[in-house]
Amino acid sequence: MTSAQKKLEEVRPGQWSRTEWGIFLTVVVVLLVNLGQFGAGADTASRNQGELAMSMVNDRDLVLDEYVVGIVPGHAATGQQDLYDRAQCRGHIYSGFPPGIAFFMVPLYLVLKAALWLLPVATKPALELVVLVMVSAALAAIVSAVSCTLIYKVASLMAGNRLMAIGATLALVPASWYFYYSTYISQKTLSAAMLVFAFYTVIRGTGTFGTAPAHPGRFWLGTGALAGIALAIDYAPVLVAAILGVYITWHNGLRALGLFTLGMLPMVGATGLYHTLAFGGPFTTAYSWRVVIDGIGAAPSLQVPDLLRLYGLTLSPGKGILFYAPWVLLSVVGVFSGLRTQFRRVAGLAATIALVAFVFNLSLDEWSGQGWGPRYFTMALPFLALMLAFLPNRLQRLLWPLLVFAALLNLLPVLRDGPAVPGGTIWDNPITLYGGQILHTGAATYWLRFFSRNVHQLSPLVLTLLQLVLTALTGVTIWFIWR
Repeated sequence: MTSAQKKLEEVRPGQWSRTEWGIFLTVVVVLLVNLGQFGAGADTASRNQGELAMSMVNDRDLVLDEYVVGIVPGHAATGQQDLYDRAQCRGHIYSGFPPGIAFFMVPLYLVLKAALWLLPVATKPALELVVLVMVSAALAAIVSAVSCTLIYKVASLMAGNRLMAIGATLALVPASWYFYYSTYISQKTLSAAMLVFAFYTVIRGTGTFGTAPAHPGRFWLGTGALAGIALAIDYAPVLVAAILGVYITWHNGLRALGLFTLGMLPMVGATGLYHTLAFGGPFTTAYSWRVVIDGIGAAPSLQVPDLLRLYGLTLSPGKGILFYAPWVLLSVVGVFSGLRTQFRRVAGLAATIALVAFVFNLSLDEWSGQGWGPRYFTMALPFLALMLAFLPNRLQRLLWPLLVFAALLNLLPVLRDGPAVPGGTIWDNPITLYGGQILHTGAATYWLRFFSRNVHQLSPLVLTLLQLVLTALTGVTIWFIWR
């Protein structure tokens, strides 16, 4: 038995080391400090999901008519005035997104509603929505931090190089758009995190690190449940779920596939039931009924890949992967290096997921949705970051300047005053859109807003103390990692 194999026999993949806890706490602090704006000004996806959860609890219904001004006069509970990113079917308004996030908001809303009921003053639905979105965004940030920690754990176990494993974690936060979309309730990031959890459960169930478990059935059930949650949150991971099912079948047979499928049924069934009740069929989604406003908000349509989409997804300043995360080039090298190691099956699985996501994105509109960077490609980012652990020694030094550039670029929407809403084209350059504004106004002003965006009412003394506490927490967690 080699030293590497002996080390794998001694590890316990289900437990976190002090370093992993330190990384988790560091990422949590970074994400929570940067949480986006909430309430009536929050992004439409967050409002949609929060209103759907409130409608299911308060009205026992899926309709959002009472939450939109002008649909039911006098009943605009949360004061929304437009139909952007909503679905309009049979004369009623519904959420324009998959229902998975709202499913998990329901129990959270019940708890918050009970807590708000104890307050001495009456609360309004608008306030309930603000609190629900705020708490949900914080929990979503924690979920993203867990996914980053698992990427570090797998990378360190496979490469045996803690520094490169940290590089793989930094590639997600802050050196990619995974950072920005983890600062609020994003279906792209949350579904990607669920796929990371499913991926980790698969490699544990197959005994990649040490001895295979005596009863792996629970791992296949768990993988199916996590894949089902990812599908309920966002429809695109259906291809990744199929890949995981094929891998499990190839590795452990049809019985494992049956357990995987059984694990998927609850969330997939709940999503199908929602589609049937809202839109008339289990496979009829909200995207079929999305309200189109000036050509924005329509369902993304699958098309034949062409050169413009290839440029848009790879090199364009508005949506290019190599512009927002240039370290992906090194990930491709890492894939080929990983295929020559004892972990070639894991490397092959991660590479297949990334390749399928790339081909899928080439079949979408080249502008890849209105938002920061190529957000439709988010589900592939963790698996590409994992491949950095296999970089040859002669290329490892190239990783760090690429991470610095990507981190600075992806900090732009966070430092900018207010929520980032770049144009929805492949031509917009975020450096000219945001960088010039930040330099013109002054970095100090933006760093102050960076800390105080959601605590406008705090006194200067309290704000200063908050900054000191956050700085101390970050310093302690970094020291905890390197001690």
